[in-house]
Amino acid sequence: MQGLIAPEAYKKRQKQECSVNPKCGRATFFSVLIIITAVFTAYGTQQPGETLAQTVPRDGENGENKANVVLLIVTNPSGAQIQINDSVYGLSPVLITDLDTGTFEIDMGKSGHYRRRVRVRIDTYGQRNLNFELQRPATLKVVSSPPGAEVFIDKDRGGTTPFFINQLRPAEYQLRCTLEGYEPAHKQIEVLSGASDTVFFTLEPIAKQQENPPVTFDEQEKDQEGRTDLAEAEKRKGFRANISRIMVIGAFALFGILLFSLEKAQS
Repeated sequence: MQGLIAPEAYKKRQKQECSVNPKCGRATFFSVLIIITAVFTAYGTQQPGETLAQTVPRDGENGENKANVVLLIVTNPSGAQIQINDSVYGLSPVLITDLDTGTFEIDMGKSGHYRRRVRVRIDTYGQRNLNFELQRPATLKVVSSPPGAEVFIDKDRGGTTPFFINQLRPAEYQLRCTLEGYEPAHKQIEVLSGASDTVFFTLEPIAKQQENPPVTFDEQEKDQEGRTDLAEAEKRKGFRANISRIMVIGAFALFGILLFSLEKAQS
């Protein structure tokens, strides 16, 4: 066991050497400083609520490592404010890279255009490009000949011609014009975004029934004479009918008397 130093003797010897050699104390101090610096460096980059566990990215559609859903939203016209699930992301076109999979309520608004809301469901990671058209109000003018006709848009009364409306949503509509004394007119129209259209109606008068012409004095006299002749003819016809009935009755009566006389003569 010669040559080995006991732990107590080693510590005593180390202490004597450090007291004799001042470099030994400085080396010990720098060693401790390096260890403390390494510990703070490791924990200093940690965010609140995070652990030092390794983050594993999720697989995307093409086998690439995609951690988020990426949306590129483009509107026509551009410059619409984009809001997704109550969070505002700026003006279109906008690239959003911090989304997860799920259902998104996308709200798009631009001055002078109708606000548009859509619901999109995304179940895979990667980039999706979404394009949307924003519509503007249209203007419509309705003119009729003759003027003053009532205008109905679908089933809603709009006004009387000449009629003008400047806040009409782009869509298909059924127009109807009515005016007393004229046949109603119908037209199917399509209103485009931001368009300004004029629709003309030519109303046709309702066909009148032909009235009886006025009767003159001569015509009234002829009519009266005709009625008189007709009455006399009816009388003569009735007289002849009565004579015929009398003759028939007389013949039967005479035949009965003859039969009665023959039976009495035989008895």
